[in-house]
Amino acid sequence: MMGYTEARVSVIRNDPRAQEIIEDTRKHITDGIDDVALRLQALSNEALDKVVDIMRFSDDENAAQRSAFSILDRAGYGKVDKSVQVTAEITSDAAEKLLKASESARRIVDADYTIE
Repeated sequence: MMGYTEARVSVIRNDPRAQEIIEDTRKHITDGIDDVALRLQALSNEALDKVVDIMRFSDDENAAQRSAFSILDRAGYGKVDKSVQVTAEITSDAAEKLLKASESARRIVDADYTIE
């Protein structure tokens, strides 16, 4: 509309002075929003940008790693639960033998079972 080429718009937009004006405008708009959900939604991109900046440019490797894992977690790629639950029915005779074997081996068996 103003006759600028894409390259010129890119130069203006990436200029630190323009970035400051854009940030001030963004803050002014989001600070004026009364609806909490709408304000959170408006701030979410800024928060993500902050986390991405920490991930990419932080000198603190732990902070960068926490940021990366935070992004992955929120994207649905969180750590995988590797626990396994096994339920087995055994006879009372087998349960007694198992108990005696564990006592003789001096091991603690962490299991819930009932003798019927």
